[in-house]
Amino acid sequence: MGKKIGILTFHRSHNYGSALQSFALQKYINNHLHIETELIDFIPPNYEKLYSIFVKNDSIRSLVRNIVALISYRMKKNRNNSFIQFQKYIPKSNESFKDIKECTKYIEDNYDMVICGSDQIWCNLAPDFSMMYFVPESKCPKMSYAASIGNGILKSCEYIDNIKTELTEFEKVLVREQNGKEQIDELFEKNISQVVLDPTFLLNANEYEEITSTNNQINGKYIFFYSVGFNSQIAKIVSTISRKSGLPVYTFPTNTASFKYKKYGIKFVKNLSPSDFLWYIKNADCVLSSSFHGTAFSIINRKKFYCLGNVNESGELIVDNRLVNILKTFNISVPIVTVKNVNEIDINDELIYDENLITGLIDESKAALNEGIIDCLSDLYGG
Repeated sequence: MGKKIGILTFHRSHNYGSALQSFALQKYINNHLHIETELIDFIPPNYEKLYSIFVKNDSIRSLVRNIVALISYRMKKNRNNSFIQFQKYIPKSNESFKDIKECTKYIEDNYDMVICGSDQIWCNLAPDFSMMYFVPESKCPKMSYAASIGNGILKSCEYIDNIKTELTEFEKVLVREQNGKEQIDELFEKNISQVVLDPTFLLNANEYEEITSTNNQINGKYIFFYSVGFNSQIAKIVSTISRKSGLPVYTFPTNTASFKYKKYGIKFVKNLSPSDFLWYIKNADCVLSSSFHGTAFSIINRKKFYCLGNVNESGELIVDNRLVNILKTFNISVPIVTVKNVNEIDINDELIYDENLITGLIDESKAALNEGIIDCLSDLYGG
């Protein structure tokens, strides 16, 4: 009987990065290490509330939410169905779980090891945070790969003692950001973790072809813009760059507020699956994003791109630290664009990628993952 790995991550999230990183980690292990994998179909807390179109009418707030949801019902239904259909690319366990103990027992009965995958699974402030992503009280060998704490603070988490106990059982603790490494190492007052790349970087651009949509056609050059929700400063930035470049801008509606971008001349696409997301980035002349994975796939496809940020009333930059981290990691010297510096941006500037650096970082991440898997499966490998 062959070896089998279970992966725990936010694979059900209706989020482009979550879906694609789930695919990438599984695809890499299956195709490059030739080990069978499954996503463990754990349903985190608040999942239904997070992704249901309508909620129970038990307050004025919920009533207002349902009225707003009705206005954008068709878009939300289309978007939800797109993510559900994308699940066919991600083999999952035969059973689904909401209970931690039941899920842990299933892991012990069905897998030789478990990987706590990427995304912000260790962010204690996330609405879908669960101790399940530390695989509590399990005898199954375990490791993490590119787990992210995001903007969470582990030491203030109510489960911190349990988290420390479980982390001592990990064969390897691989995290996605330096902030995560610093927090974990501080808990143990020693170096126990390592920073690696997001799973999406384990595959090259060609390896995404099989899941990239083929039915999206835009005539001529265009800019692809991706940001979650609406932000007026970012809308002005995108509008300015569109005007300076003479190119139309296309984006995805991520929620009802997103439609405010229409006032700034930004166009909306109709096809909303992760496969479409890949197509629009791959074929764009330039990508504008305030999203980690919008930036990640720009790098994977070697696109010209800009990260977008805000400034507060004091003129200080407000930006997702994950964007700062990814630019620094790959030594990409593009400015984070704000309403203050957008007029200084030359859209014709060429973006030079350091191919040796990128290859080296990817190889290091693959080596760390491979080593962790071998450590977990040492008995089966005869180690």
